[in-house]
Amino acid sequence: MGRNAPGGWKSKSLLRWDPKTRVQSFPTGLMGLLDFCIVPETEGIPVVVPDLAKSELSMIHFSKWPAGEAGRTEEKGISQVSFWKISEKKDNFEVFAQVEVLGDDLLVVLWGGTRPHIGAIGMAQPRPSLKGSKTISATSSAFTFLGHKEDVVAKAMSEELARKLNRKVVVVAGMHWEGLRDEGIEEVIGICQRLKHRILEEIRRL
Repeated sequence: MGRNAPGGWKSKSLLRWDPKTRVQSFPTGLMGLLDFCIVPETEGIPVVVPDLAKSELSMIHFSKWPAGEAGRTEEKGISQVSFWKISEKKDNFEVFAQVEVLGDDLLVVLWGGTRPHIGAIGMAQPRPSLKGSKTISATSSAFTFLGHKEDVVAKAMSEELARKLNRKVVVVAGMHWEGLRDEGIEEVIGICQRLKHRILEEIRRL
């Protein structure tokens, strides 16, 4: 990684060496002092990066997978198992997303407001388009707990991420603001759409 003067990030990301793509960076957009902590473990190397400008911690986990392990198609070496947190805000609404890359799959947890919870779960799997073209589409399902409306966000986000990234996606969503009106709901949906675009950008850089 590089530095600006003095003590700042130049690349605004952690970098790793990959035999195929040479240099990979994730996550991007890191600000503040050039600080990070490596925590050795038997299953891999967690790296914790404090983002002082955003008052957030970015956590990236590098794991070593044994060669020939069942269910793994990647070459021997470092497999991408990583996670980080991002957020988007407009007016009085802020939504957070924890993004977890689990091999070839993706898990996104959305929360915000005064009472984070699990309101709905969206699941999507990529498949060839039913129109007969060579494009990728997705099949999705949603489970919604009684009295919650987050299925609109969870289902739509999981389906688009699965379609555009060609991987299985699960989105867990739970957001609550007292007295939320229709215009507030539209703002929250717009915030989640911006988070979705940021997630797409980050994953495509991996």
